[in-house]
Amino acid sequence: MSPNVEPGTNTQPGLVDRFLGPGHTGPDLIAQGVGGVLCAGLLGWYLATSPTGSHWSAWQIVLLGVIVLDLIGGILTMSTTAAKSWYHRPARTARRTRLVFVASHMAHLGLVALVLLDQDWFWLVVSGISLLAATLLIEFTPQSVKLVAATGSFVAVLVLGLILAPLPDALAWFPALFYLKLLVCFLVPGPVPREA
Repeated sequence: MSPNVEPGTNTQPGLVDRFLGPGHTGPDLIAQGVGGVLCAGLLGWYLATSPTGSHWSAWQIVLLGVIVLDLIGGILTMSTTAAKSWYHRPARTARRTRLVFVASHMAHLGLVALVLLDQDWFWLVVSGISLLAATLLIEFTPQSVKLVAATGSFVAVLVLGLILAPLPDALAWFPALFYLKLLVCFLVPGPVPREA
C-alpha cells in the first residue's frame, strides 16, 4: 500500500497524488498556494527592478516565468510530508524515480544556458556536473546523514558556481532556488527516528 493512503480506500494514486504524494492535506495546499504567490511576487518584483534583465525578449520572460513557478512550486511541494513519503517510499523503483527526476532538470540548466545566457556552454557544464555529482553523493549517503550531505552539497555548488561560472544579477537567484529544490527539498527524506 502507498504511504499515507487510508486502509480500504483506493490504493492506486491518481495523477495529482503521484506528483504531490498521496495524503497531501488542505493545509499543505494552502501553504503551498500562499507561499508560492508570495515568493513568486517577491521574485517578480526583483526581476522587474533588475536592470540586467531589461533586455530580455517576450519569449525569454515567458520562459523565466515558467522556471520561477516550477522552482518555487517544487520547493514548497517537495517540502511536504506527503511528497517526502511518496518519493522516498521503500519501492524498488523509488531511487531510479528520484534520479530520473533530478536528471530531467538538466533541461532547466540547458534552457537557462542557451536562452537566457546566450549559449553559455561553460556555465551549463559546470552547473550540470555540480548537480549530478551532488545528487549521487546525497542519494548514496546513509539516510541518517542525508540532510547534512545535502546542505553541504548545496553550499558547495553555490560557491563553486560563484567562483567558476557566476551569473548576471538578474539571474543570481536561480542557483539557490534550483539546488534548494533538488538537493535539499527533493533528495532528503523526512525525519528519521533516532534510536534511544
